[in-house]
Amino acid sequence: MISFSSILLTILVIQLGFAQVRTTGFSQGDWFKYELTLDWEYDLEVTPEDFIFADFLQGDYVILTIQNISGTNVTGQFTIHFENTTEKFLTGSVDLTTGEGDLRNWLISANLNANDPLYTTEIDEKINETVIQTYPMGPRETNHLVYSYNTSSGEDYSTLNVNL
Repeated sequence: MISFSSILLTILVIQLGFAQVRTTGFSQGDWFKYELTLDWEYDLEVTPEDFIFADFLQGDYVILTIQNISGTNVTGQFTIHFENTTEKFLTGSVDLTTGEGDLRNWLISANLNANDPLYTTEIDEKINETVIQTYPMGPRETNHLVYSYNTSSGEDYSTLNVNL
């Protein structure tokens, strides 16, 4: 007779054996340019300037330059370019495995496919599809993710629709 704990242990070992290894698909010095089109609906007692991403709401585009890579921990610098030609610099980091850090969703692990979670701690945020996208350096396989985040508390609410 096989005990319930033996079955559970076997399932756990099988799942760990198939756990996806997280890796970087970029190198120090690589950079990514993001055009900004943000549509943010809110009804909060605070103003958009009070949020950490307020600069992104006003920016024209963002360049993220990879500064350092240590295992799955990545540090990068944002250059936020505004329409009046001024720029602002912000530095952040992310662990590509857990998603911890302020570069979450800006950088994800390489080799992810449709239905793979972006990070191991957020299984609800999954790649929708992998498509061929043309960039200045040529065509590349690109992961496409669409999700919505809605939150409310009393009369306050916010909705964030993301198409990455």
